Amino acid sequence: MDVWSVFGWVVAATPICLLWGLALTDIHGRGDLRGVRAAAWALVVLVPLVGALVYLARRPPRSPGTQVLRWGEGSPARPVGPQQAQRLALLVELRDRGLLSAGQFEIEQATVLEQHVFPAGPLVPRVGARETA
Repeated sequence: MDVWSVFGWVVAATPICLLWGLALTDIHGRGDLRGVRAAAWALVVLVPLVGALVYLARRPPRSPGTQVLRWGEGSPARPVGPQQAQRLALLVELRDRGLLSAGQFEIEQATVLEQHVFPAGPLVPRVGARETA
């Protein structure tokens, strides 16, 4: 077998394996396919090309109770990096010294934790600045 034959087999097998994996992942993740129905579909899909195409063509639409995760939903929160940890430590220090009110602290903390970026501008309140609640 020369290199081009192997390349041809890889090119032919890759989409088949991807389609097979997609179908098995969908069977496993659906809430309305359990037990015998899921096992039967998995057996049908084990015939890689025909089974996967039949399953994807015949599968019922998602049930109303099935939740579809969007990008970023349901995934664990990203860990806070060293810069964010330093920023949070500075916020705590400023709050403890009385330079930040509880409301300002919560706003700044949410900004650091949600966006994982530093907002522009200084952390220390301007002289004469008052908190509006």
